[in-house]
Amino acid sequence: MLAAELASRPLEWFSARGDLAEVVMSSRIRFARNLKDRPFPTFASPEDLTSAQEEVMSLLLSVEHLRDSAVYHIDQLDSLSRQVLLENRQISPALARGGPGRSVVTDSRGVVSAMVNEEDHLRLQVLLGGLNLREALSVASSILERVDESRFAFHRSLGFLSSCPTNVGTGLRASVMLHLPGLQRLGRMEAVSLECQKLGLVVRGAFGEGTPSQGAIFQISNQVTLGPTEEELEEKTSAVARRLFEEEMRARQELLRVGGENLEDSIFRAYGILTNARLLSSREAMELLSTLRLGSSLGMLRPMPAGFWNRLVMDVQPGRVQALRCPDDTDPSGRRRARAALVRERLAEMAA
Repeated sequence: MLAAELASRPLEWFSARGDLAEVVMSSRIRFARNLKDRPFPTFASPEDLTSAQEEVMSLLLSVEHLRDSAVYHIDQLDSLSRQVLLENRQISPALARGGPGRSVVTDSRGVVSAMVNEEDHLRLQVLLGGLNLREALSVASSILERVDESRFAFHRSLGFLSSCPTNVGTGLRASVMLHLPGLQRLGRMEAVSLECQKLGLVVRGAFGEGTPSQGAIFQISNQVTLGPTEEELEEKTSAVARRLFEEEMRARQELLRVGGENLEDSIFRAYGILTNARLLSSREAMELLSTLRLGSSLGMLRPMPAGFWNRLVMDVQPGRVQALRCPDDTDPSGRRRARAALVRERLAEMAA
């Protein structure tokens, strides 16, 4: 079954091989590009979208790095496979809805994904573990350098053109996903969000725009793409991520000083539930795993490797847990049962 295959493939960002992986889960660079002399996807007919799809796919598959990539046409995928790709962060919620000419190209390492005919003709993404935006930018830029960029819509003053004004210019979004339980527990995330806004960054939930935060996981990304260079956008986002890392580590130590028995109790309750529960919802699993990771960081529980935790919090998502454990069971209670079993088994393996 394709969904199970997609959920089982390695994703590079799970490895947590980048810097500051105790807090920074992943780094993503995304470029938006549109073909010139063609209607942009938001205004295109089905025939226009299909024609643009053919041209973009030809450009992508001409790049040596992408020649052996998998190609998925969204309307040919079942709903579970779409959900897994979304939870893998290889496609967006908008692309997952499907429609004429909508596809995604994914490389074998789970590093590069290229969305075709989402809001723009091409949205090229590179996703790496830890704080690694510079390398992600290098990989994405090298792919674009091997594509004939003269085929893309470009304005001498504005730069690359996009369906959304906020992507005009470089078309670059630099984002990092962070685990911030200390700041969240101390009630400081609103202040963090306001401070990021002043710096031209935005704070979102784990799966991007329009999604809530679960398990104290947040994304920060640049809001402005016109004016600063690609390198400046990467440097600013990386600098804010480093600052948030420092603030989060201080917040955890503050929690350790002031939390007392209540903090200790919440951590050991989380451990007790996760190692014994027979039914778990995705939200409950995320919140409890966040608390477990915090307890590990504070030395109250055995060390939990960042890569182990990254994968586990993704494997408890609805699509991935169904694809991995109960592909033919569409009943939510079946997913809750399978999720609890998966968590119990993984934690037992780590303790062995």
